[in-house]
Amino acid sequence: MALRREPERRYATVDQFSDDIRRHLEALPVLARRDTLAYRADRFIRRNTAASVAAALVVLSLVGGIVMTSRQAERAREQEAIAIAEKARAERRFNEVRALARSVLFDYHDAIEHLSGATAIRERLVRDGLAYLDSLAREASGDPELQRELAAAYDRVGDVRGKAYSAANLGDSAGATESYEKALQIRERLAAADPGDLRSQRELASGYRKVGNQLLDTSEAARGMEYLRKGLAVHERLAAHQPEDVEIRKELAIAYNALGLALESSNNPAALEYHRKALALGEALVAAEPGNRKLRRSLSITYINLGRALFLSGDFQGGLASNRKALAMCEALLAESPRNADYRRLLANTYQNDGDYRAVLPDVDGAFQSFRRKLSLDEKALAEDPLNAVARGDTAYTYERMADLLAASGNHGEALSYYRKALAVYEQLGAESSNDIGLRFRAILVHGGIGETQARLGERAAAVTESSRAIALLDRTAPHPPSGALSSLRGQVYMRVAAAYAALGASTKLGSAEKMEHWRTARDLYARSLEVWQDMQQNGVLTAEDATKPQDVARDIARCDAALRRLAG
Repeated sequence: MALRREPERRYATVDQFSDDIRRHLEALPVLARRDTLAYRADRFIRRNTAASVAAALVVLSLVGGIVMTSRQAERAREQEAIAIAEKARAERRFNEVRALARSVLFDYHDAIEHLSGATAIRERLVRDGLAYLDSLAREASGDPELQRELAAAYDRVGDVRGKAYSAANLGDSAGATESYEKALQIRERLAAADPGDLRSQRELASGYRKVGNQLLDTSEAARGMEYLRKGLAVHERLAAHQPEDVEIRKELAIAYNALGLALESSNNPAALEYHRKALALGEALVAAEPGNRKLRRSLSITYINLGRALFLSGDFQGGLASNRKALAMCEALLAESPRNADYRRLLANTYQNDGDYRAVLPDVDGAFQSFRRKLSLDEKALAEDPLNAVARGDTAYTYERMADLLAASGNHGEALSYYRKALAVYEQLGAESSNDIGLRFRAILVHGGIGETQARLGERAAAVTESSRAIALLDRTAPHPPSGALSSLRGQVYMRVAAAYAALGASTKLGSAEKMEHWRTARDLYARSLEVWQDMQQNGVLTAEDATKPQDVARDIARCDAALRRLAG
């Protein structure tokens, strides 16, 4: 500045020049430089280097923090958006899978439930649908509606596996019981969580009934009866609070029927009372809606049950008359829906009852004709649905009863053929459902029938083998059956095998020693049979159908004693 040509731009005095030098040395702004913000900042920093560096670091830290925070906030917003999108996708998938499971289990399955020949596809549908629901239930255990759907799914699995009294299933009664108990556990929790919920209470009562029905022909028959009574108590309580609710009245009628049916096996007179209560409800419901097939079906079952209870109580004609009402209703239902397997089996059952009742009257020819009609329906059901264990069991029973009637008519050769057909099916079913005591007793009874028939045909060795097999199987099967019906089968086995040995003892082709041996065996077996009938009589479970058995067997024992005296004399 001191060397500038322009006077106005030079230092005015030596003092100014000296002062500028001092200011420069002290890092202060000088007059020789243009006074700008950047220049002043530079001077300030030179004077306060340490403080400026520290301040700069602070500022840089703050700026860096702001930048990082902004980036993290942006990343968090992005992650939140992704999470929301993922949650939305998961919820959509959850609802889609749930809707699919609901369609498979409830729409598709229910649409073909009573279609003849549908057992295999029903099993596949419920298995796949249950797998879907099981996976969802683990993700939403706190969702009551989903738990309700899961219980309904277990019900349908049970129905296909081996529902008692159903028209079509796979014959796995133990598996069915397991499924029903899972459903019941869920329903008990739902009902406990909201005791005032009508739907939960109705479904709980239905669950009790399903498990109860499954247990009646097992070693847990007493527990089954307890469940049936618990279910009925719930239905009666609901009906008392809402007496005009049609669905509740319908379910109450079903509960009365179920308990009445269970009591029949012990010859309990209350069975008739419950069936009559069901009848009053059923007739009123059908009168109000005569075109309702479900109500008509339910009423037809009540007529079937009432007829059987009347028959077991000794009113044979009353039983036949009630069964004929059911027969007419079932014929009409099947005519309206020819492919309905449930209606077909109901009609077959009415023919079966008609045949059983006529055989006792006795009207052997009429009974045989009824069983022929039943066999036509059974074989048609089996041809359309070979996996249907119910149809197989029904066919086996028809073979057995036709064999009984043929044997009673003296046609032992044809009777033997039918017995063998029945035994083949019973043994196959028994292998598939080992816990079914009733099935085992029926197979043993058929073994006895084969032995007796062979004895009457003169096939001594075969008769002894078959009869010995029947007794060996009987000794290993429920020495104290859980119901009167099974005790009756036990008594009948002893009678049938005893008759086989008596027939061998009466043979003219054997020596005295062999005859005496057979008559002694026959007497011993008749005595065992008499013990069964007398025990049933003392316990009040001897039905009218079996009422004469003690006297009949006593006469047979006397006949054995007479034969032994003749041979000994």
